[in-house]
Amino acid sequence: MEIRKIQTKDIRESEFNPRVRLEKDSPEYQQIEASIREFGFIEPLVVNEHNMRLVGGHQRLQRLRDTGIAEVECVMINEPDEDREKVLCLALNKIKGDWDMEKLAALLGDDDISVFPTGFLAGEVDLDKYLEDAPEDPLGGDDNSDAEAESEAEEDLRDVSTVIKIGSYSFTVKAPEYYALADPHFFEEPPSGNVTRMMEALSAVDWPMTLFVPARQLREASRLTSGNSHITIASFNPVGVEGFRWLENAAFRSGRGMPRPRNVLIPALMIAISLGYKEIYVAGADHSWMKTLEVTEDNTVVTVQPHFYAEAADEKARITSVYKNIRLHEVIHSFYIAFRSYFTIERYARSRGVRIVNVTPGSYIDAFERASLAAVSVRPDATPSLRAEKTRS
Repeated sequence: MEIRKIQTKDIRESEFNPRVRLEKDSPEYQQIEASIREFGFIEPLVVNEHNMRLVGGHQRLQRLRDTGIAEVECVMINEPDEDREKVLCLALNKIKGDWDMEKLAALLGDDDISVFPTGFLAGEVDLDKYLEDAPEDPLGGDDNSDAEAESEAEEDLRDVSTVIKIGSYSFTVKAPEYYALADPHFFEEPPSGNVTRMMEALSAVDWPMTLFVPARQLREASRLTSGNSHITIASFNPVGVEGFRWLENAAFRSGRGMPRPRNVLIPALMIAISLGYKEIYVAGADHSWMKTLEVTEDNTVVTVQPHFYAEAADEKARITSVYKNIRLHEVIHSFYIAFRSYFTIERYARSRGVRIVNVTPGSYIDAFERASLAAVSVRPDATPSLRAEKTRS
């Protein structure tokens, strides 16, 4: 056996190759393309010198020819027996061994690895199933960064608090405090009654607060705070990213995108993860939209999305106007986007060692761990953690 360079035009594709020829737009083809682009051509083709027929690497040869590469390194064998050649062709395509699923899941769940093309498709391995009992860093990482983040968060805690009330429960959120606005309505002129009341509340803030707004609304955000020096305005990128898991993770971690932000809770959770919180409690997010969804006799879709605060009359009129020409399938698809995004967030949070707990009674969100608000609201430990309400959409 020897390795030598062969002209790709001289290699015969095997007529008995059991692998399906890949379409250029298929995920498998794109994975091969991404791997070659990232690492180069590091796995030689296997060619039978007796007849110049390809024995192993048909999909890679397809990709090389598609890009016009004329010469490639090949492992050369000399096998005149066609039956033995067929057996080897099958073996090269089939004999791979079994996976240690916990180690495989740990590798695929590592953001430093999953940002690269590995050949695995998004969702191909159920990370949640195999990472539940696995150590956080089986590859031996440095734990100092998390400890430093916790220390910095503890030092930054100030003697300021806000009491959140949901139903019969109430709990206190310690500063520093973060607020997120996502709806473009907040930045429209002239401001509605609800937005005007929010601006008045922001102007009265006398403790350090960070206000997160969509990047495209960063300029307009300053008028919402009336120049309040206690408020720092920061931005997030609301671009929805979907695709290979390595691509999603790279976009999420770099802040270039997030799961499709159907409502404010999605960017709020992604912001909390990026800030380094290891425990995030979601309260006031019942998402029981389906309960109030109906179609009238004149085919008007009525969707009431109640909040735990009272809606002003002008806000109700605005929402009615917005939804006037929205069809039922569009509303349901919008719900679908939100609930699916939560599963993407849960998967990403687990890969970052973050625990998200839904403490909203009767919540329709089925992606996160559940717990009662009474059980978690009295816990003083779990620092850094974020105990927050879903305030606005």
